[in-house]
Amino acid sequence: MLMKKVLRAIAGSASLFRQVQGEPPSAGRRGTGAQWGEPARDGQGEEMLMGAGKIVTAAIAVSSVLLASGMASGMASGMASGTPSGTPSGMASGTPSGTPSGMAAGTPEAATAQGLPVAGRSALAASISVPAYRLVASDGGIFAFGGTPFAGSMGGKPLDKPVVGMAPATSGNGYWLVASDGGIFAFGSAQFYGSLGGKPIPSPIVGMAADPLAGGYWLAAADGTVYGFGAATVFGSLAGKPPASPIVAIAAEPDGLGYWLAAANGAVYPFGTAVSYGSLAGKPLNKPIVAMVPTADGNGYWLVGADGGVFTFGNAGFYGSLGGSPPAQPVVGMAPTPSGKGYWLTTARGGISSFGDAGYFGSVIWNLVRPITGISEGPGNGDPTVSGSYPPGATGYDISFPQCSGSGANVPPRSEIAIVGVNGGRAFTRNPCLASELSWASNSPGVVYMNVNAPGSSSNDMTGPAGSCSSSDYSCQATNYGYNAVNWAISYAKQQASQVGTPPPKAVWLDVERVGGCSGTTLPSSGYWTCSTSLNASVISGAVDAISTAGLAGGIYSTAYQWQKIAGSYSPSLPLWIPGGSSHSSVCSGSSYWFGGGKATITQGQSGNFDTDEAC
Repeated sequence: MLMKKVLRAIAGSASLFRQVQGEPPSAGRRGTGAQWGEPARDGQGEEMLMGAGKIVTAAIAVSSVLLASGMASGMASGMASGTPSGTPSGMASGTPSGTPSGMAAGTPEAATAQGLPVAGRSALAASISVPAYRLVASDGGIFAFGGTPFAGSMGGKPLDKPVVGMAPATSGNGYWLVASDGGIFAFGSAQFYGSLGGKPIPSPIVGMAADPLAGGYWLAAADGTVYGFGAATVFGSLAGKPPASPIVAIAAEPDGLGYWLAAANGAVYPFGTAVSYGSLAGKPLNKPIVAMVPTADGNGYWLVGADGGVFTFGNAGFYGSLGGSPPAQPVVGMAPTPSGKGYWLTTARGGISSFGDAGYFGSVIWNLVRPITGISEGPGNGDPTVSGSYPPGATGYDISFPQCSGSGANVPPRSEIAIVGVNGGRAFTRNPCLASELSWASNSPGVVYMNVNAPGSSSNDMTGPAGSCSSSDYSCQATNYGYNAVNWAISYAKQQASQVGTPPPKAVWLDVERVGGCSGTTLPSSGYWTCSTSLNASVISGAVDAISTAGLAGGIYSTAYQWQKIAGSYSPSLPLWIPGGSSHSSVCSGSSYWFGGGKATITQGQSGNFDTDEAC
C-alpha cells in the first residue's frame, strides 16, 4: 500500500491536466425505456464453455425513445499533447430530457436472465440494494433499469457529435457521458473536470474511464491518444504511434495508477502500473472487439466481441457468452457485477443478456432512432419494471377482427399506441383484416395480440416442445398447443405484414379471457378453457415460451379475477395490459389490479366503437 501511495504522489505531480471550471450537472426526466433482451445462449469464451442458464421471459414495453487468443501485449509510451479544457460539446440550455424523438423499425431479441428470478426480485426490491445497470444511446438518452438512479440525460438536446460511452461516478448516483469530439456531460454526483469540446483532435474519442480514487477521468481516442482531466494522470498513450487496429476502449486500474487500451483486433496496451494478462492480438476473430472491462481488483479483464463472444484474462471469470450464436444486433458494451461473478452484455438495439449473478431487469429494444452505445453498472433496488414502459400518458387504440368492414377495416385515428389482433377470437383462426390493420398501425408497428385458449378437438397439440404426447398426457398437449398457437399466429402476422410493407411482430400480447366459461378437467375441452387451472397454465406457459423462442417480447391482457379463475397461481411475471378498473391511475398504481407477478403497463377503456389504451 505504501508503494502505491508513493506512486500516486509522483503521478499527481506529473499530471498534465487539472480540473477546470465545469458546468453544473444537468437535471432531466427519465428516458422512457423498454424491456427485453437477447436470450443468453451457450457460447464460447476464452477459457471455457458454459451454459447461459434458464431463459426468463421478462417484461415488454414500447417506447418512442431513444433508441482467438494470443498473449502479446504492446507496451507503448508517449504523452498526449495539448491541454484540453473547455465546455462540453453540444450542451444546450434548459433541462435535458431522456425522451429523444422519432421512430425506427428494429428486430428485438428474446429476453433472458440468470441469477435471481424476476418474481423473486420483485419481492426483494423494496428492502435491498442490488446491482443493476444503465444504458446510454448515441443521442445521450439514458435508460435506467432495476431501480438504478436516473440523474439526467442529453436525450432530445442537440449534440455536435454522438455520445460514444459513459462512466459511472464512484458514488453510483451519477455518471459522465462522452461524445466522439470529447465533449463531456456530467450528471448527478459526477463532477465536470473539463472536456475536449470545441477543440480540434486528430482522432475521434471512443471511450472514457473514471479515475476511481483521485477524481477525474481519461478519454481515449481511436489512434491511442489518451487525455486526462482533473487528477487523472496520463501514464502514457499511443500518440504518434497509432496501432495497427483502432483503439475501441479504455479501462482503468481500480487504484487509478494505470489503465489499459484495447484495440478492435484484441490487442491490449497497458500503461502505468497496469499489467498485461494476455490479449487476442494475432488471433482470428469472428467479429471485432468492442469493449474491455477490468476485474474489481485489477488482476484481470474481459474483452467482448461484437458477436457477444466473451474472452477472459487473468482472474476474470467466464460465466457465458453469445459467441457462436450472435444476436441480431451487434453487442456494443459490457458491465460486470461488483462481485465479479457475472456481467451484462448490451446490443446496439438495447437488448440485455445477463450471465452469472447479473440479474435481468429489462432492455430497450423498441423503436430506437439512435443506437445504444454503452452500459454501466449501478446500485438498484431490483425492480424488474421500467418507469415509463410506454411514454407515460401515451394513448392509442387496439383493433382486431370486430373492426373488419367488408374487405378493409374500420380504423380509428393513427396513434402512439397501436395494437392489432392477429386471430379471430380463438387460437388458429384468422383476423381477415390483419393486413390493412397492420398498415394502420405503421406509426407504432410490430405490436400484436392474440387470443389463447385450451385445445378442443385439434391436431395442434400432440407434438411440440413438450414432446410427442400420449392421449392421456394432458399437460403435454396443453403446452404444445399454446406453443404451436403462438408460432402459427406469428407466421400469419409476418405474412400479412410483408404484404403491406410493415415490420414483422416485435411483441405479442396474450389475451387471456374467460370467454365461454370452462368445461371439464381433461382435454380436449368443449369450452374456451378447461376447469383445470394447471392445464390452462400449461397452455399459457407454452405460449410464453414460444414468444421468447421467437425472439419477441410478450405480455398478458387480462384482469386479476379472470387470471385467477383461468390460470390460478401461475406467475410468468410479464407486463400487464388491464381493461376496466375504477380509473386509469388506480389500475396503474394499485397492486390489487395486478396478477401473475406482473405490473400494469397499459390500461384499456372504450370510446365509441373503439377500445382505447393509455400507458401507465
